[in-house]
Amino acid sequence: MDYGEAIEVLERANEKFEFPVKWGIDLESEHERYLTEKHAKKPVIVMNVLAPQIGGAGSPRGGLS
Repeated sequence: MDYGEAIEVLERANEKFEFPVKWGIDLESEHERYLTEKHAKKPVIVMNVLAPQIGGAGSPRGGLS
């Protein structure tokens, strides 16, 4: 399952999540459980997940990675 599809599924879910769902977040275990146990009803691999930015302009490394 693509990351974007996972976010769309979670946003449409009739679930009250402790951690809000929106594009760019890291999926929490409650989100992963919903995708596997309630949506797909089988193990799920989420692909094309956004990588965290390392060494941005505001970081101590000054934009160097």
